Amino acid sequence: MVHPGDPSNTFVYSAIPDGLTTGIDNTAYGTDAGALISDGNSNSIFGRSSGASIVGGSNNALFGDYAGTAITSGTQNTVVGSNAGTLITTGSSNTAIGSGAGGGIADGNQNLALAKGSLANNASGNQNVALGFSSMGGMVAGSGNTGVGNSTMASGENINNSIAIGNQAMVGSNANISYSVAIGASNGATMDTNTNVWIFGHAGEPSSSSSTNEMAFGGSSASTFGITRYWFGNGGLADPAPESITMSPTNASGVDVAGANWTFQGGLG
Repeated sequence: MVHPGDPSNTFVYSAIPDGLTTGIDNTAYGTDAGALISDGNSNSIFGRSSGASIVGGSNNALFGDYAGTAITSGTQNTVVGSNAGTLITTGSSNTAIGSGAGGGIADGNQNLALAKGSLANNASGNQNVALGFSSMGGMVAGSGNTGVGNSTMASGENINNSIAIGNQAMVGSNANISYSVAIGASNGATMDTNTNVWIFGHAGEPSSSSSTNEMAFGGSSASTFGITRYWFGNGGLADPAPESITMSPTNASGVDVAGANWTFQGGLG
């Protein structure tokens, strides 16, 4: 069915929106798809009730039943999958791919949710990248995060500017984490209110759930996942003539520049 007012609008198996005024170049296919478009332009909408609330939103691409069904004025969203991006209203430039992906985004912008259940609860966060089943699925607030792997950051309450890579990395309560990194399966599970903490290994943890400014290598069990030998240098681990390296607690240059002490200890006590 083509709207008689402007041939650039096409509505198939969807009633022509009663309020359609100046909108052009819209395509809707499916029952109630794009049912409220008024002055929105260049929307491509396919699936039952997909884009059903769009009024002035433009340049949205929605594919799947109920995909982006709540978008009103949001623009440049790409939503692929049944029930994906169902709460987006005014959010823009979001990409959600997978059944239920990005299901929690409302007015957040520039988020990427790839896989079922990813970014399922963060309504207002911006610039999050969630790749993997239920990645950031339970995170209710936070921006600027990258989660790669199933269930990464899956239950975080408020995480900002942090990175989790590996199956169930940074999956704990995570009440208020910022500028932190967890790389490795099950890494950082006890992190809670940490800032600037970097954890590498398998099932590794910080010194405490509220520690700051620390880096840890190795797992929670030295006999199973711990790293017991370290090499530093240039030329490869087996190089018979490695080059010298310098390790210093300061990178300042000049004459008689004050440095800092190096402390090596067997434990935190």
